Amino acid sequence: RDRQDSDNGSNHRPASEWGDKPASGREDRQDSDSQDSDRPASGREERTGVGLTFKRDGAKGVWKVGSIKEPQAAAMCGRVQRGDTVVSIDGKLCGSMSTEALAAAAVGRRGSACRLVLLHSDPNGESIVEKIVELVRGGG
Repeated sequence: RDRQDSDNGSNHRPASEWGDKPASGREDRQDSDSQDSDRPASGREERTGVGLTFKRDGAKGVWKVGSIKEPQAAAMCGRVQRGDTVVSIDGKLCGSMSTEALAAAAVGRRGSACRLVLLHSDPNGESIVEKIVELVRGGG
């Protein structure tokens, strides 16, 4: 498996893992007077994705959906398919993103909205359909 499609669980995870696990190494700040029930005991906000892995299609210079993990938000909605091209995440164009930038775009606070714009091609490549999918991070 190539670097973008491996599954090693370290802090330096490839983009393929960022759609479904809390991110490490980032410290999110919150105003001291606000309350957040999603905050774990460590005091850090839990960050998670929607249950997708991504892999780079280097020949086309795009990111694709590598896999969809059950029973998370992407699988539950039924509209995301393996091989879909990821155009944008929350309004950020993904085509030229680095692994790290894609990871940052894919994860967010548990319960936050995630808007994906995807392109799906039929097996013959004759028709391309744009899909706009609204998911909830950590939902399932």
